[in-house]
Amino acid sequence: MLSDIEKPLAVTTYRTLIYKSGRRKSISLVRKVEAHILLYAQTELDGELGITLVVALAKCGEIKDARELLVKSHCNDVIAWTAVLTACVEYGQPAEALKLWPHMEDDGIEPNTYSFVALFKACAMSEDLDLGRNLHSRAHKKELVSDTFVRSALIDMYRKVGTISEAEEVFNEQFDYDPVTWTTMIAAYVEHGMVEKALHAYRQMFVEGIDVDPLTYFNALQACILLAEKEEPIEVNGQYIKSMALDIGRAIHADSRRDGYEHNRFLSATLLSMYAKCGAFAEAEAVLSAIGEYDLAVWRTMLSAYIDGGNEENALRLYSHMERTEKHSDPLLYTLAFEACTLLAEKEDSSLSGMVDRKIAALEIGNTIAEDAGTGSFLADTSVGTALITMYANCGVLGQAEASFCALLHRNTTSWTAMMSAYVEWEEAEKALRLYSLMKHELSCPDEFILALAFGACATLAEKETGCLLEGRFIKRKALEIGRALHAEAKLRCLASQDIIETAILSMYRKCGAIEEVSEFFSGISHPVVAQWNEILSAYVEYDQAAKAVDLYGQIQENKALRDSTTFIIGLQACQKFRSLEFCKQLHFEIVSSGYDQIPRVLASLLHTYGSCGSIADAQAIFEKMNEQECGVVQWNAYISAHAAIGNSNGALNAFEGMKLAHIPPNEETFLTVMSACIEAGFLTKGIQYFESMISEYNLSPNLQHYAIIFELLGRAGQLERIKKMIETLKIQIPVTIWLNLLASCQTQRNVELAKLAFKSAVEIQPELSDSYILMESIYAEAGMEECVIEVQKLRRKHCK
Repeated sequence: MLSDIEKPLAVTTYRTLIYKSGRRKSISLVRKVEAHILLYAQTELDGELGITLVVALAKCGEIKDARELLVKSHCNDVIAWTAVLTACVEYGQPAEALKLWPHMEDDGIEPNTYSFVALFKACAMSEDLDLGRNLHSRAHKKELVSDTFVRSALIDMYRKVGTISEAEEVFNEQFDYDPVTWTTMIAAYVEHGMVEKALHAYRQMFVEGIDVDPLTYFNALQACILLAEKEEPIEVNGQYIKSMALDIGRAIHADSRRDGYEHNRFLSATLLSMYAKCGAFAEAEAVLSAIGEYDLAVWRTMLSAYIDGGNEENALRLYSHMERTEKHSDPLLYTLAFEACTLLAEKEDSSLSGMVDRKIAALEIGNTIAEDAGTGSFLADTSVGTALITMYANCGVLGQAEASFCALLHRNTTSWTAMMSAYVEWEEAEKALRLYSLMKHELSCPDEFILALAFGACATLAEKETGCLLEGRFIKRKALEIGRALHAEAKLRCLASQDIIETAILSMYRKCGAIEEVSEFFSGISHPVVAQWNEILSAYVEYDQAAKAVDLYGQIQENKALRDSTTFIIGLQACQKFRSLEFCKQLHFEIVSSGYDQIPRVLASLLHTYGSCGSIADAQAIFEKMNEQECGVVQWNAYISAHAAIGNSNGALNAFEGMKLAHIPPNEETFLTVMSACIEAGFLTKGIQYFESMISEYNLSPNLQHYAIIFELLGRAGQLERIKKMIETLKIQIPVTIWLNLLASCQTQRNVELAKLAFKSAVEIQPELSDSYILMESIYAEAGMEECVIEVQKLRRKHCK
């Protein structure tokens, strides 16, 4: 032990001890040797001894002490200076390296190849391209660019902070062909998304006879993955694969096997990703099997590959196998397993029962994984907990999502966003807005995605709010007040001009009924994106300004703005209200030209629009062209609506019978249309029977629109007592419009008692609405109840200004 030797040692011994301690990166040993020198040797730390100590301190990350010793010892040695430069880069202090460089020059130290390598890396890390170019020029003058490592560092610097053309210039200057430079150039091409050049360079290495190492194969496979991401899949034996990328990937895999890298762990993970991206999961599994023993990184990759490919069932099977055979304590594995459960819960199913079953299965599996994670105290981990919140939200158990959120030790933006998204998705608007308020206290600045969710919660609040009738429109006052406050906050934080926020603001104002604010805000958007055009179009259609919607669509055409299926559907809705067959045909042409006639929803909307415009022949032609597989409930509903739109109630009801003969189960929308057709035709008994059939035969739950129609049917049929009984059993809030319709029916049927109930309910919802009082006055007057008329008039004068 050095501490037992109480006499000076030879300088060469000290240098050897310091050198070995530095190689081991043991700062404690370096300090002990340094202390022994100062205590017993009584010699200056300069010359060869000083250089060795500077290098050792630098290797151990003691950059400040190494630099001070460098200056103090007047060490004019390039090795010592380069060691400090390299340490600055290695320990994440590139700015210090670049500050040190001028002092090195001032001391007259000529940089060597290793100095330039460190400096080029520091320039890349600091994104200082100007200094990098200056250093490139100096290295060129010193004829050091021909060195393999200098050249690779230069290419790497230009790859990260310069242009690919500058990297290519350096690459093309080489006179010898070394694998390091070629591999670095391939990595540069991959970084810049230049797949073809990367793969060409890879193939050229074989032509030139250059050795290929695992890093080269890694970069070539990364290029293959990029190619797969760009390529459109084709169906082969029921699987969707990226054939071009897969063929190239297989060839690279064969090359690596030939060179003896078949079992290289580093490459195996990349091969898994490549095969999965190409849709070749069987080959990915074969790679996993070939590895044999458990490797955490590779298994993580396989799980990620399954999830990215939407193959959640295999992901969960793999997780189960890992849990049985290998005990792991890795938070990322739990995170991935919860993501697989989320995918399972989200998976679409043709039937409601199938969808429910998937959610139940996902929840059961997720709870089991949560037990595993809880054993290792991983549920408090931010990434694991956030994935669990998302899974519970998608399974519909919001209470468990909330509990998981509360259990997190540290909440970041992602975890707040997950909880906020859950509330918005399940229409818990009040909770979402309370969470947003709380979040602002914990997070100094919620980002634009969280703010967009807050606007979404406000829009949901508006949808639930009954609203007040102002100037012929229903305004959602409470939601509008909150929305305006959020808008002011977005302006204050300079977020109001971001696309996601602009779209959310438009949606919020639209759902609050503030059409003027929708128009005003939209006019301030310089370059609207497709979602924003859709919002303003929807607003005009919803608030019976179809002419404006048609004009706006003309602006979309003039601006050559992008359109999607939603744009066409809203345009067709405007056409239905505007009753313009010419505009409908124009939209039909654009829909076919852009390929959107292959989307069932668009085709159904087009069919309905032709009916609304009075061209039942065009609607019939579209419907008859559809094959049996295309004719689902959406298409049949549109066909029924096409007949109903032109007042052809018999045609609508005949179409409904045809739908039943085709064994297409009707939905809530179907019954809305046929019941409305019954009102139009005066088929009161049949309309009532359809309502009863909807509940008893098809097990469908009526909504407010259905109740509005059945109240009208029963009212016209004089069955007001039945309406009264229905109202008594309803557990949903009835809007003022339905009460007004019921008042009108009571006036026709001279039913004063039910009218009193309807009037009382309407006034409770909106006391300032004059229509309720006027109708009730008429009912009392016709019944000869003059005192009651006077009382209602007094109430009207009190509440209606």
